[in-house]
Amino acid sequence: MPGFLDIVDAVNLLSRIEALIGRIAFADWKGASEHHGAIGVFGETARALGGTNAWELRVSREGNWSGSEVAHFLKHYGIDVWGGRTTSDHFVMYIKERQANWAEYLLRRRGIPVDSAVYNPANLVYAQQHAPGDQPPAWADRESAPKTGIEKLLDWLP
Repeated sequence: MPGFLDIVDAVNLLSRIEALIGRIAFADWKGASEHHGAIGVFGETARALGGTNAWELRVSREGNWSGSEVAHFLKHYGIDVWGGRTTSDHFVMYIKERQANWAEYLLRRRGIPVDSAVYNPANLVYAQQHAPGDQPPAWADRESAPKTGIEKLLDWLP
């Protein structure tokens, strides 16, 4: 029997509109145009309207992560997240389809309970090769790392 949040989610038109706007806003217009011209833009429009240029992530609510924490985690790695909503069992959000493999890898490696369809079965294996809770450094983390003495010295050179 559906819970209250499932019923609210089923009739929540604002979330569906936000998801559509996100698919249009985050579509790969530049790539489609550069690779296939006007036909590519038409194809990307069809993908955005049909929802195939986005990947739906479902994260179990039984884990220790809230939907906003998962979104923040993904954003830290440069993954755009939109259309967040909550059901009785899941936090649901959307990401660019072209970022789905990386996002799935990060979530599974970190131990975040992903319940959506498996994007890349290899990610299940890769995630098991790391300690629970492990995560790779993000580019943002690498840039903020303190410089070594050699790096400081090289900064002085022209």
